[in-house]
Amino acid sequence: MMFQSNKIKYLNDPLLPCQLVQLEYLGNGTVFLILPDKGQIDVVIKALSRDTMQRWSDSLTSGPVDLYIPKVSISGAQDLGDLLEDMGIADLLTNQENFSGITQKAQLKVSKVIHKATLQLDEKGVEEAAPTGVTGNEASEPLTIHFNRPFIIMIFDHFTWSSLFLVKVVNPT
Repeated sequence: MMFQSNKIKYLNDPLLPCQLVQLEYLGNGTVFLILPDKGQIDVVIKALSRDTMQRWSDSLTSGPVDLYIPKVSISGAQDLGDLLEDMGIADLLTNQENFSGITQKAQLKVSKVIHKATLQLDEKGVEEAAPTGVTGNEASEPLTIHFNRPFIIMIFDHFTWSSLFLVKVVNPT
């Protein structure tokens, strides 16, 4: 379990059974670590939407937080064939597609399109996400948030609100 004590943006959601923290990510990325109340993860997942993300972002409070997060390493692969077909790009995976505009090689064929993603949340990632240059005295005791039950990691572009990564961590030990 990793520990961070810092001034962090957080929210105890009054409408959904969860609390969350926001951490900055690479580039335009933002991370929401969402901790649903015990047994309520599916309720929170069903409510995930652009409107929910916007409401959370607008409602965050910045304050002292003692944050306990497990190390997480997740990877997955998805065959995009069906998705491409649904998007009307079905010819890409057939012998009928013509790639002569991008290569002079004889009859280039695409047999599969695979998307692979990996997420690593470790001490280095937490350090990179931690705010720097925060000074001053905090009058209140820090809020403690312990990610010791199933939770959600959402990474999104904070300008377009496009979801970049969405993970349900079922066994955080």
